[in-house]
Amino acid sequence: MKKAIAMILAVAICMSICLSLSSCNKEKGGELTEFTVIDSPIEDNVWDMRLWDNKIFFGTGDGNANTGPISVYAYDLESGSFFESGVLLEEVVNTFLVVDGILVAPGIDSTQNNNISNYNTYENGEWIQHRILTNTEHCFDLASFGDRYFYGVDADISYSPCFSTNKNDEDLVRHYFYKDGKRVTKGIESARVFDLVVLHDQLYAIMSRDENRTLILEVYKYNEENDTFEYLSDLGSSARVASYINFKIIGSKAVIGDRLFIATSQGYYTDNMVDFYQLDFQGEYLLDYYQDGSTLYALCHYPLKNGQYETSIWALDLTRNDVNFERLMYFKSEHLCVSLAKAGNTFYLATADINYLGDPKGVILSVDMKNE
Repeated sequence: MKKAIAMILAVAICMSICLSLSSCNKEKGGELTEFTVIDSPIEDNVWDMRLWDNKIFFGTGDGNANTGPISVYAYDLESGSFFESGVLLEEVVNTFLVVDGILVAPGIDSTQNNNISNYNTYENGEWIQHRILTNTEHCFDLASFGDRYFYGVDADISYSPCFSTNKNDEDLVRHYFYKDGKRVTKGIESARVFDLVVLHDQLYAIMSRDENRTLILEVYKYNEENDTFEYLSDLGSSARVASYINFKIIGSKAVIGDRLFIATSQGYYTDNMVDFYQLDFQGEYLLDYYQDGSTLYALCHYPLKNGQYETSIWALDLTRNDVNFERLMYFKSEHLCVSLAKAGNTFYLATADINYLGDPKGVILSVDMKNE
């Protein structure tokens, strides 16, 4: 099943690159900048970064290779040094979240037992494993809604791709998905909820299904009265799915006010979870978002013919009503940057060998913003 999804994504990626290379030579503006490689102990792909408590945490691992446990390294901005924040009994950390003021790492493919998945919280300087999601292998996302935590998972033996508990890790409930009055996940073992979204005080789940070797991506709205998720829209009709990262169909998302921004190697936004509008990054591939105050930054890149990459950072002024990102800076290097964080006037970028081309991985770069 993992290989099937990986193949689908690989085909989508290749098509995306081939179709868009011709548009990569547009004049896009921005300033050519210099980058610095930070000496770090990380040797694996870095899928996500999160600035927390003046430290940057790095999510690494490989869910396809089925290896683990993994060390979660962090970079202390005050001392300028790396340290191991803890070891997780997981194969990969694709995403860091902040839920109810707590740093969270959803667990994918526990190395303990394939029949139980976890989520992990970082509290008082240590990682705590919450081993509560039975009969499922992966926890992709976690959201706080009302007095419960909701978990996006792969469909378990009852064909439910979303669970919830109270906030004491008790009262595990499986939630079912309905379309036209019928349960859509029944008999479809590939159903997965990679992303949960709270927008306009409503909870939504973005579910993917492998149907006849085609990746279907749909939005479902939570019905509190029935305790079910009901079909709302077809994301696949407007957003091509071509995420570079296995087990991360939507590479990054950000809820800003009344809008959701998502990245699937292309960028989209919506204010109603029905209509999705494409953002213009002029042929570049979008990998990550990062919000800093009143600015939303986007990390993009495109491959050069010499085997290098041109990495760029775009900025959206959130005080304006428009959604036009401006290209802020760019640089060319052998590093494929997939994740972004910002502290002060410095951007930090993490790299991965996502196409298995021998690209440098685990490398951490820093780029300083030029003073106005």
